[in-house]
This record gives sequence, C-alpha cells and structure tokens, in this order.
Amino acid sequence: MVKRLTVIAYSGLLTLTSGFLSTRNGNIQGLSCVPKPKHGLLRSELKVASLAEDEVTESFESVDNEQSLVLGFVDMILQETPTGGMKKDEVGLLREIMSSFPTDIGDMEAATVVESLLLRLIDEWNKALQDEEPEREEAFRPSSTDFSVAISAWECSTDTAKVVRVLSLLSEQRELFIAGLTDIAPDLSTINSVLRTLATSKERGIDNRALVVFDSLGDYGLEPDAEAYELIVSITAKSRAKYAAERADKLLREGVQKFPPQLIDGGVSGVSTRAFNSVVTAYAKSGNFDGPEKAEELIMYMHQVDTENGSLGVCSPSVQTVTSLIDAYAQKNEWEAASQADRILNQLLDQYLNGNDDLEPSIVTWTIVINAWARLSKKNRKGAAERAGRLLRRMDDLYQAGRTNCRPDAIAYITCMNAYAFTKNGSGAAEAENLLDEMNEYYLDGDDSMKPSVKSVKTVIDSWVKNGNMERAEDLLDKYEDFVASRGGPEDSDDLRDVYRSMLFGYTQEENTSRARFYLEYMIEKGLKPDSFCFDRIIDANTRIAPEASLKSSLEVFEMMEKLFRAGDVEPDERVYTSFIRALTKGKADGMYKKAAILLQRMQKLHLSGHGSLKPTIFTYNAVLYACSESIHLEGVSASDAFKTAVRVFSELRGSDEKPDHVTYGNMIRCSRLLPDGDKKEKFTSATFRLCCEQGYVNSYVVRDLQETVSETVWRDLLGCPTGPANTEDLPANWSYMVGNSGKKGAHRKTGFRRR
Repeated sequence: MVKRLTVIAYSGLLTLTSGFLSTRNGNIQGLSCVPKPKHGLLRSELKVASLAEDEVTESFESVDNEQSLVLGFVDMILQETPTGGMKKDEVGLLREIMSSFPTDIGDMEAATVVESLLLRLIDEWNKALQDEEPEREEAFRPSSTDFSVAISAWECSTDTAKVVRVLSLLSEQRELFIAGLTDIAPDLSTINSVLRTLATSKERGIDNRALVVFDSLGDYGLEPDAEAYELIVSITAKSRAKYAAERADKLLREGVQKFPPQLIDGGVSGVSTRAFNSVVTAYAKSGNFDGPEKAEELIMYMHQVDTENGSLGVCSPSVQTVTSLIDAYAQKNEWEAASQADRILNQLLDQYLNGNDDLEPSIVTWTIVINAWARLSKKNRKGAAERAGRLLRRMDDLYQAGRTNCRPDAIAYITCMNAYAFTKNGSGAAEAENLLDEMNEYYLDGDDSMKPSVKSVKTVIDSWVKNGNMERAEDLLDKYEDFVASRGGPEDSDDLRDVYRSMLFGYTQEENTSRARFYLEYMIEKGLKPDSFCFDRIIDANTRIAPEASLKSSLEVFEMMEKLFRAGDVEPDERVYTSFIRALTKGKADGMYKKAAILLQRMQKLHLSGHGSLKPTIFTYNAVLYACSESIHLEGVSASDAFKTAVRVFSELRGSDEKPDHVTYGNMIRCSRLLPDGDKKEKFTSATFRLCCEQGYVNSYVVRDLQETVSETVWRDLLGCPTGPANTEDLPANWSYMVGNSGKKGAHRKTGFRRR
C-alpha cells in the first residue's frame, strides 16, 4: 500500500478535484494510460494503472480513492479534453496538482506528469493566442513558477532522463523569454536546480552544458550566488576533461572573490571547502605533470583566504583536502612524488598528534601513500616496499598506543603485502608472508574483515616462485591448505586454480616437470579447469630438459588437454599446439612431419569453426617447417614427401594473414636438403634465398643455413663474396631491412622477430 496522502495536506485539493470531475463528467471515468501530450518537447510516457469505476467512491478514507481523484483529473485533462477545451477555473487546480503531485503512485514518474501538465498549460495558452481570447490567454499564461515546479520535480526524480528533461524545459522557458514574455525568466533558484540536476550526471560534455546554463544568468539580469559557483566548480572539476582542473580553479577563485568563506551570525556563508576539495581532486586525477604542485598552490590559497577574511578556520584545508593533495603526488608514480606524499602525510599526522583533532588521517589517506610505494615496488624500485612497510607499522603502533583511531584494515595489509611480494629478493617474500600470517591471526581472533583471500595466498606464493624458492612456496601452501580447500565456491574457483597454476609454473621453471604434472592432475581431479598455459608450460619444459626421454610424457599431457577440450573444460590456444609440434620434432617422433602437418590442419579447421585462439601463427608454421627439415635425420622417412609437405605449408603461409620471417626462410633453405644433390636442389635453394633477400629477412642465421646447405661455389655466388668469410655487415642493406643489422646476434628481437 502506498503511503497515505493525509487529508490535512490534500483535503482541499481532493475536494476541488472531486467537484470538477463530478461537474465535467457526472462521475469519474475509468483511468487509462495517460498519453504523451501533443507538445513536441515531451519524450517520456506516462504509465498509470487502470482503475475500475467502482474503485472510486465518495469517501476519502482510502488512499487509492484519494489518488484516483487526482489521477482522474489528470487523465481528463491530458487525454479526454481537447486543446482549447479546458475551463479557466480549472487552471488553479492544475497548478495545485503540479506543485503537489504525489511521488509514490506505483511506477508512475511524477516529474513526467508534472511536465505534461505544464506543457498542456502552454498548449492552452497558445490556443487562446490563436483564437484571440484575452481572458483565456491571461488565465493560461505560463509563469516562471510553473517552470520552476516542473524543473524541481525532475531534480527530485531518479529517472536517467532527468538531465535531458530539465535542459529541455529550461530551453522552452528561454524561448518564451526571448519571444517577449520577460516575466517568465527563470530565477536563480531555478538555475541552481538545473545545475544540481546536471551535477548528478557523468555524461561526457556535461560540464560544457552546465557552463552554458551558468553563463546565461546574465541574460536574465541575475548574478550567481555562492551555491551556483560551488555547483559549476564541482561539475567542471569532475568532468575529467582536458584542462578541467584549471577551468574549475579559475571559476573557484572568481567565486571566492565574490563570496569569501566566513562566519556570519554563527553560520558559515560563502564558497565552502567542498568546492576547494573538488578542484584539488581534479588536479590529482588530471595526470598532468604539474597537477600536484597546482593542488598544493590551491591549498596555500585556502590558507590565504582564511587569513584575509578572519574566518577562523572555515576555509582551512580539511582531511579530505589534504588527502586529495596526497593522492595527486601519489598518482605520479615517481620516487620524489611518493616521498612528497609521505612527507605531507607525516605533516598532517603531526598536526593531529599536536592537538588538531579535525586533521586525523583516515585509513584512505594512509593507504594512498602505502599504495604509492607499492606501485614503485612493482617497478622494481629498491627500498619502496620497506617504505610501505614502515607506514603500515607506524599506523598500527599509533593505534595500539591509543594515539590514533585509525587501525590498518585488510586493504592496507594487502597493499603492503603486494609491495613486498613485488620485490625480487627472498626477504620481501618473507615479509609478505608475515603480513599474510598477521591477517590470519586477526581473523582467527574474531575479526572477519581481516580474513585472508585465496588471492592473497597466491600473491605470496607467486613471490616465492619468482624468487625460485619452491620449498617455501610448498610450505606456505601446506600452511594454508585447509583454508584454500575450504574456499570451494564458484566465486573462488578462478583464484583456486591460479594458486595451483602458480605452483605448476614454478616447478616448470625449476625443470621439475613431475611435480608440475602433479599439480596439473590435481587441478583436473578437483574440477578447477586448468587453462592452456598449464599444458603448454609442461610440454615446453619437457622439450627443453630432455626432449626424447620426455616425449611420452608430453604426449600424455597433450592427450589430457584434448580430452578436456572435447568435454568443453578447456580452450586450448595456438601456443600449446605449437609447443607440442616442437616436442614431436625435438623428440624425434616417428612421422613427425606428418603429425605436425596434421596438427596444423586441425588448428586451421578449429579456428574456422569458431575457436579464435587456435589461429596458427608464424611460430606454428615455422615449427611445422622445422619438423619437415629435421625429418632428414630419421630413418625410413620419405624425404620427397617431407619436402612436398614443406612446400605446401610454405604456400599456405604466404597466402595467410601471417607472413614469413627470417626463421621461415632459414627452415625452407634447410628443407632443400631433403632434395638429392644436383641442379634442382641448387635452383630451389637459390630461389628461396633470393626471395628472402627481396623481403629483407637475411641475417646471420639465414647465411649459416645457406652455407650448410649448398656448395661453397653456390653460396659465394649468391652472397657476392668471392673470397674470405661471409660477413653479413657487407651484404646489401635492403637484404636485411626487416631484421636490422643481421650481423649482430639477437638483432631480430628488436623488430619483434624472435624464436619463441
């Protein structure tokens, strides 16, 4: 039941409504959906629930009946009465309903009804003008109050269209003013109502619209007050547009000159610290190199204003103001800026400890500075983690001593933990683990807010893994095994998987593939759905450590992945397929070039069927070509078939989105060894090398493969090197323009061409 409209508030209105309805219709007709008025400005639909005729009685005891009377009149005016059909004595009731329309009638938007009534009033007025009826023209003539009521209704609305509606109404009001209705000009209260509505929007460009509204005050002979300045400053500052902070700063100073903050008769007047805070925050978020300095200048200006006006601290920077300044320095992600943020925090803390109770740093203030050091730690800045740790300890010590009310929370602990975890030394990982243990102790003592997350456990494990200490990583996982196992909800599955994924990765880095495989199988057993990365790392590690001995293991791991793929539990990517092709080649698998080609075809088909991550890359094609070239070392392999496969794959590559690189041409030159010695082999090798030259991919590796494939006479002729060693630096520059100076080992990495 909606809130009952009191008879005291509405008895006069309802009595009038009842009388009008009885006079016009004899009885109240059933309400239908109130249509959009004919006035072109209205976009929204009114939604009014249908009421049966017998729901409305002569009694005002029921809330439904009271509302039905009001809605009955609205329905009659907007739907049943044609333009020009309203009576003059109904105008007063219409305006009273506009100003008193209830906001709690089902899903109806009160502001839409109020605007509809206003626009109907304007339609009636326009009709009277056309019909030259002076009395009706005077009765229905819209007033500035009518527009103010409609704009205020939208200001109170939660409808997302409110910004569009208030701007539309203000535009209509302005048009009437320009047309000659000077007494319809909006007053300052109306303009401020529009600005308050715009201040709720996050729409791009809203600051420009607000400035147009603010600047229009002069057109109506009005001057902005302190509230108008605060609103335009806040809207401009929050827009995050380029130079928004500077524009907001200029408006703020203009407002302060006209309305300086001061105490008058025990109350605060003028521009408040909220406006200063919004501009300081704008400088902090601007990303400008001088943002922090500009913010600090503004705070100095606050002190100046406070002193000049004798406002006794009314304009003094608050904790929020100083916190915004600290954030401005923290956002720069530089050592000196973080030091400045640290310095300002300590100054603020000293003022509080010396008796200024209004300046106690909040947990947000502390955490901003801790996070500044944490970000520098992530950038491998030595000593940053220790600075974060000192702040956390000082905050806790002051709280434990009863000198402050701010105790480190879980976010502060986790931020500091991350700072230590980012370091590249064992002491940082140990400190991170200590903080995790402290959080767990608080949780076990009854503080649920400090309960460690699985992600926090993973952070510390990652730190040990990064430092190559898998024993400590195992110890930590053992310590929190029960906790991790208990977090089995769907919302935790990704974090749980990532914990074991980190362990798997760590062991592949240590070349302990049996332990890595243990974690892979554990994840599968627990339904944690390992991703393609897990399979790839084990296969790659097997190939790197003992390619032939580990081929069987790599095949088993690949088959595990394929089984999960068929079940829909993993989406493999190109990388794991390419790694398996390399494993087949390095492990000298029987028929490796055929298997490599089959895997390439499978990837192509799967990619075309919607598995975008399986699109073959240059690395895949190169792996298949390498398998073909290496087949020459295996017994019982048809060199001719291997060569034909290589030519076909090379042709497919040239016709795809991927393009050959220096590795491709080196492999194709090596594949020419599959041909018998003679003219055909030399012609193929020469043609391949010349194509490589045209494409600019010649480097030392390609030259080496060429020398190992054809006779000295042929390679010297191709290189234009009649005597002496082949020096890649002496080759034509355009032969190597895609790979840089091919004579320098690793030069190909500078242009993105690498052996993965």
